[in-house]
Amino acid sequence: MPELSIVLLRAQSSMEDRNMTGRPDLIQQANELKRQAESESDQNIRDRLVRMAEHYTDLAESKDWSEAHPPTVASLSELFTRRE
Repeated sequence: MPELSIVLLRAQSSMEDRNMTGRPDLIQQANELKRQAESESDQNIRDRLVRMAEHYTDLAESKDWSEAHPPTVASLSELFTRRE
């Protein structure tokens, strides 16, 4: 499937060019992947693009949650405290 490789490389290149770190960037990339999927004729590539878009949306939501719930010293120390 050379077409899929090309599509994925373009998406990766686009992501690297932006150095995505924020929620707006992740949502924008997800929307671009969805638009690209709509115009894709190959069902396998379209499905893959949709899954990638869903992943970026999940990452954005996870980023929101982690920013709203920053780790505390107490919660981190619980990770290293052995309980029996």
